[in-house]
Amino acid sequence: MEFFFIISIILSVAAMAGVLIPVIRRFRRKGSKRYVFTFVHLLTFGVFLSSLIIHLPFYYADFEFLDPYTFIRPILMSVHSTLQAFVLGFNYKDLIDSMPALNPFLNAAYTFWVATLYVVAPILTLTNILSLFKDLGGELRIRFNRKKPLYIFSELNPQSIAMAKSIYQRRADAKKDGKKVPRQLIVFTDVFSKEDETDQELLDEARSIGAICLKADITQFSLPESSCQMEFFLIGVNESENIEQTITLNEQCKKYPNRSLFVFSSKPGAGYILDTLDKGGHTVSPQTKSAVNADVKAFLSGTENTEKTYQIENCYYIRRIDSINTLTVNTLTDNKLLEPLIRQASQSKTISLMIVGFGMYGEAFLKNALWLFQLYGFRLCINIIDTLDAEFLRKRIRKEMPQIDAHRIDADSTSCLRYCSDAEGDCRYDIRVYPSVDCDTSDLSDLFLEKEKEEKDYASFSGTQLSIVTLGEDDRNIEIAVELRRLFDRINRVNEKQAKKSPDETPVICSVVYDNRTAKNLNCSADGTGIINYKGTPFHIHFIGQLSSHYNYSVINHMKLRENKAIWRHFEWIKSEESLRACYRCDLSSVKDPQTREMLEAFRKEMKDHFDTRCGGRETWGDDYLYQDGEPVPAYVMDSILSYTNFEYYRNSSIAREIHQELLKQYFPAYFDAFDPQHRHRDIPVCSCEKCRTQRITEHMRWNAYMSVNGYIYSDKRSDRAKTHNDLTLWQELDAPEKYKD
Repeated sequence: MEFFFIISIILSVAAMAGVLIPVIRRFRRKGSKRYVFTFVHLLTFGVFLSSLIIHLPFYYADFEFLDPYTFIRPILMSVHSTLQAFVLGFNYKDLIDSMPALNPFLNAAYTFWVATLYVVAPILTLTNILSLFKDLGGELRIRFNRKKPLYIFSELNPQSIAMAKSIYQRRADAKKDGKKVPRQLIVFTDVFSKEDETDQELLDEARSIGAICLKADITQFSLPESSCQMEFFLIGVNESENIEQTITLNEQCKKYPNRSLFVFSSKPGAGYILDTLDKGGHTVSPQTKSAVNADVKAFLSGTENTEKTYQIENCYYIRRIDSINTLTVNTLTDNKLLEPLIRQASQSKTISLMIVGFGMYGEAFLKNALWLFQLYGFRLCINIIDTLDAEFLRKRIRKEMPQIDAHRIDADSTSCLRYCSDAEGDCRYDIRVYPSVDCDTSDLSDLFLEKEKEEKDYASFSGTQLSIVTLGEDDRNIEIAVELRRLFDRINRVNEKQAKKSPDETPVICSVVYDNRTAKNLNCSADGTGIINYKGTPFHIHFIGQLSSHYNYSVINHMKLRENKAIWRHFEWIKSEESLRACYRCDLSSVKDPQTREMLEAFRKEMKDHFDTRCGGRETWGDDYLYQDGEPVPAYVMDSILSYTNFEYYRNSSIAREIHQELLKQYFPAYFDAFDPQHRHRDIPVCSCEKCRTQRITEHMRWNAYMSVNGYIYSDKRSDRAKTHNDLTLWQELDAPEKYKD
């Protein structure tokens, strides 16, 4: 009989060891792999199996071998006793009193092991129950919530934590300012415990902001049909999974006007999918629908009362967030960086940028700079430095921007790819790409030395006003940014006193650093100091692109504000048709001002010549369905708003125009003084004075550049699917109505 007890102890301990080994390995292994069974599940299984085995010899000793159920009955009794042990229902003393006579050492070993299992089993039972209540408690908080806004994240990762902390901090900041902001519920889904390799630090940060962590996938747990605001953040590392979850959530959320979906993806394919989704009719708020149907003319003229006439808060809001594009636009429009750049550019009539590293960030900076810095009478020069070979870079630019590639010219030096457009009435730029430059060797300093010896022109390195370092690694970006400052000091002959005196010196150098702590310690402070050399001289380097700025709720708020303004740019295409038609058909006898009458007569003659030569004498102004008897149609305006809310193209192009207009208003008010509200030609779209003409040409230059960087090419036939456009030409070659619409 003792033999059975010895074997059972060995097998029981072996079963427990077989479970403990993978549990210990999970603790020691680094990574983010997730498992179906947690370590608590594995320990529970191990203790159950060990208890089952350790009870078998005890019950076999109570039955005779002649019993017909001798093999099954002890097993069932062992299972029953094990279950009792897990719920504190088995009396350990009864087991000791019923023990057969055994060797003292064996008896001690057996009873000790049984006692250990009897202590661990109830603890595991309690742990499993608490884990169930933990998820249940979180779900109950969500279920019974009626007023608190819900912010729900698809994963717990550094990106989602950064966004959640910015939401939490927003309320804390509002309370300091004496503003009332409702408490919020922050929920992380698809969260597993530390034993499943999720970083414990992330869990601690989630708990510190009072977040609810659930194991369920974001698409799998049901939400109450509540009137509270709900915002979903599809912010997982796997962008394809983000899109799959968005498709599922869209079906659930499009029925409600108080839900928002934010999909984080830099892939254009994600934009196509979101454009294709059926988002229902709640993407426009009831207030906006009422305003359009009540008085469409008043709605279209309500640019001064934007908040009252067009609302994006009380509607179903679904957007793709391209963090890279957002960062580049915000950097290029940052007042702190723009002021020294514009100050120097206003004197030289040249805007000069340098991009070191032509990856995803570098390409985004090039594309956005090309349309943002289009100004009539100004040159735009962009120097690009990259380690890739010339042939690869040439093919890449040709694929992404074929219209830009059409202006490629043979440079004097084979070491440079050059793309240049300098025609009157077209977007102006001079892009010079320097391939095969390894910044980790002397290639960069050799290139600067070579450019210093060349005859200086507007594209020389010494005239650079903004330099951006995007090499893909934080350490390299920091190192090369410092190296750039050193090289610019050499070619511009900057001494120590000059460097200490001017905190906003040009070139402004920006370096992409993703890590929050690194950027915080190195970045320029309010007094302009940041990293310094051993003599205390600051390098004046701005570190951008940190995680907290990429994933920050203020970015979403800023995007909403820009959209709210940009929709009026979208409506201007509708209003311009009506205003130009009104000018063409107006009764000139009622116009008292002789200069205004002269402008209208010249405009009418120009339009008549256009209709006679281009349209066979027929008046074809705009689309027939746009206006009925010269009046705007509410149904068409509503369709236009739906298109704006549902398609990225309309929003992005309108936002780009709004940003460009803001740049002109803020930094070139004297140059473009038609933005002055007191300008007497403001309400007359046919004004042909020099400054109004300059504005139209500038807008056409910007539009040409914007369409070019988005892949459009010129063709005599417009086809948006083929990305061809007949207006992608010189301003002078536009049809007369198109000139005035610009």
